Amino acid sequence: MFKIYAIVMSAALCFIAMPRTAYAQHQSDNAAPNIEPVTITRELRLKREPRISDFTGLPVPRFASLRYDEVNGRAGPGLDYPVQWTYRRTGLPVLVVRESQEWTKIRDPEGDEVWVARHMVGGRRTGITATNAQIHVNPDDTSRIIAEIDIGVVMDLADCRNDWCHIRVAGHKGWLPLNALWGAGATQ
Repeated sequence: MFKIYAIVMSAALCFIAMPRTAYAQHQSDNAAPNIEPVTITRELRLKREPRISDFTGLPVPRFASLRYDEVNGRAGPGLDYPVQWTYRRTGLPVLVVRESQEWTKIRDPEGDEVWVARHMVGGRRTGITATNAQIHVNPDDTSRIIAEIDIGVVMDLADCRNDWCHIRVAGHKGWLPLNALWGAGATQ
């Protein structure tokens, strides 16, 4: 089965037009592709406090992002394990949940967990909208709205504080409420 994040972005004036949902494509060996809406998990429940990885020296769990536009997610930490998902979205935020010397176990925005080669995951801070939202000039609901943004949009994150994140997407900079994003929060 393959998961394909196909998010097409185009900006018109101050409105960011996106598909109504992000999509994942599920395929079987003999069946035609079946496209289904993606459900982005908004809540992140940590089972234990973050720890420091023996392999990278970084906290686990932590948010990271995919470095390439094609990343295979495997059932286990090695090339002998079957590919469960193929991610096709540079910058897709993921949660690092476990590490070995050469492999990283990640959780994607839908909640699926797979192993990827460690070099496929980078430290670039990104987020994906979990709901339709509005980008504001300042971190305040009453500030001027710069643009509207649909669910499933991947963006760069700068600073997150007081339940808001400063973001960059499609030539726009502004503030988005933290509860509208997946990829930012307590593990940052």
